[in-house]
Amino acid sequence: ERDPPATANLMRRRLRALRGNVDRLSDSLRRAAYQLHPAILEHFGLPEALETYCSDFSKLHSIRCKVTHSDVPHSIPGEVALCLYRVAQECLSNVAKHSGAAGAKLTLRGTGSGLSLSISDNGKGFDPNVTPRGLGFVGIRERARLVRGTVSISSRPGRGTDIEVQVPLVSDAQPPLPEASA
Repeated sequence: ERDPPATANLMRRRLRALRGNVDRLSDSLRRAAYQLHPAILEHFGLPEALETYCSDFSKLHSIRCKVTHSDVPHSIPGEVALCLYRVAQECLSNVAKHSGAAGAKLTLRGTGSGLSLSISDNGKGFDPNVTPRGLGFVGIRERARLVRGTVSISSRPGRGTDIEVQVPLVSDAQPPLPEASA
């Protein structure tokens, strides 16, 4: 037969562990929901969403992240804003995972006929001719393509990486391109 106080202590430890697991799961679900469609884009716009994400990124990864923006129109089509936000997320994820950078910079600017988002880091860089496929560049290019945008990637070993996405601000008469079928 078990000792009742020992059983009670065991149950308390298990409940504390379970509570910790539930808290972590709840945090993960909240982050996942935010990742699906960040409400900040709709409520505050792309520049504020990028600033908030960059601030959170800096705290999480201890990598300085600065956002600048200029001449950004007040009204950006939702699919364009979401595209650029997702590109910024993927690029910063690559910075954290692969670059060894101490800092990154995002620059969002209106170009008259569209938007330009540049992401640069001071990391180790890479040879673009031998880029591993797992770095997410295919996804970045596909996202940009869906909103009629273009991507340029510049990097050299020891010199960091610069990525620029140019997206036209299409009219309602020109819908985004359909997704490519597999």
